[in-house]
Amino acid sequence: MSFALDPRLAADSIAVGDFTLSQLRLMDDARFPWLILVPRIAGARELIDLDEGDRASLLSEVTIV
Repeated sequence: MSFALDPRLAADSIAVGDFTLSQLRLMDDARFPWLILVPRIAGARELIDLDEGDRASLLSEVTIV
C-alpha cells in the first residue's frame, strides 16, 4: 500500500513544503494560521500508528515548524 493524501485534506489545504517524513500543509482558513504535518506513511492515521523511528522524526519536524 502506498501513501495517498485524503482528497478532502488536499482540497482544504495548500502544500507548503516537504520534510524527510512528512508534508507541511496550510489549511485554507483565513481565521487561523493552521499548519498540518502529514506523514507520508501508508495507513497511518494516528501518532501511535508510526514506529518508534518515524515518531521521533515526526516530533523533530514538529519542533522545526
